Amino acid sequence: MKVKTAGSILAYNFEKEKLLALETVCRKQGIRVKVVEPTDFNKPVGAMMGFDIPGYTGTDYEFGDEMMVLYNIAGSALDKFLKALRTAEISVPLKAVLTASNQGWIPATLAAELKEEHEMMRKTKTLKHDNN
Repeated sequence: MKVKTAGSILAYNFEKEKLLALETVCRKQGIRVKVVEPTDFNKPVGAMMGFDIPGYTGTDYEFGDEMMVLYNIAGSALDKFLKALRTAEISVPLKAVLTASNQGWIPATLAAELKEEHEMMRKTKTLKHDNN
């Protein structure tokens, strides 16, 4: 039985074993996985998905964080995918959906933004907890 392709994921800095587990989950969901090699870390995430990013000039940007960028996975398909990741015990703290706003960002910039958002959410959660 052929599974219809439901979207794509860019995978950055995954260890081999975890990448294989991710690919297994994605294959069952019809999601294509593209592993981004460090030599491409200077390219915007949108360019890695095949979009033409005008005015882009790259330089070397390295980062060591495990991250995945999702494209064309939304609504119930996204919920189903995230549930499958939890069931398979695959934790990826840095996850983003490709948007018009972030498609021109290089992976290191996106990762930094995600970390900042996580920190703000953690602080908000701590403040709410402290006020109760």
